[in-house]
Amino acid sequence: MYRYIEHIRTPSSPPLVLGDCYHKILEYNFKYKKNRGEDIDVEFIPGMFVKYWDSVLEKSEINWRDENPNALKEQGIALVCHYIEEVAPTIQPLEVEQWLEAEIAGVKFVIRIDLIDQHGAVIDHKTSSKRYNQKDTDNDMQACATAFAMGRGIVFYNHVALKTSKPQIQILKTYRTQEDIDWWLEKTTATIHAMRLGHYPPRTQGWYCDERYCDFYTECRGHLTKVFIG
Repeated sequence: MYRYIEHIRTPSSPPLVLGDCYHKILEYNFKYKKNRGEDIDVEFIPGMFVKYWDSVLEKSEINWRDENPNALKEQGIALVCHYIEEVAPTIQPLEVEQWLEAEIAGVKFVIRIDLIDQHGAVIDHKTSSKRYNQKDTDNDMQACATAFAMGRGIVFYNHVALKTSKPQIQILKTYRTQEDIDWWLEKTTATIHAMRLGHYPPRTQGWYCDERYCDFYTECRGHLTKVFIG
């Protein structure tokens, strides 16, 4: 509502900048691998990452808060290098950054899938300061939405790049069945109907309800929230 109806513009956040550049490098790598059969050489990654990084900074206003931009950039480079060296060699891409469209209650639904491997499993790339647990992945709504868009049950992986002192990639696996798809579709349809009636209940449960990750934290937790629920 804030972004698409109120048209409120906000600065981007440091985690989003790092995550955007991280995704762009992995997208380039797996497209390259799909065509050439091999991963890119890690020696090219620092230069590529800096190029993407500078491009994001040029186009976007960033609220750095207490983050050190140079330290964050170096951390991003280390995470990508670690993924390309340790995880990417085990993956043969079938589809990379695939866009899918569907319709729900008369509304166009669009989703972008990071990666589908040679076995048809979906891989989603994430960056995080904290380790995920299996419950996070088992309850991931994105996995249900992806299965709906693909029109079938899926194997779904979260590949989480952990922003720790030593780069780590955490891999978690879950499944989505037709029953999960039906459940998600019912919830999403109800949400669409609520939006048409002008109801936008605040979502305060989850990692996203944090000023580090949500562009609209101030608006949502301020006077507007009181108007919505009162």
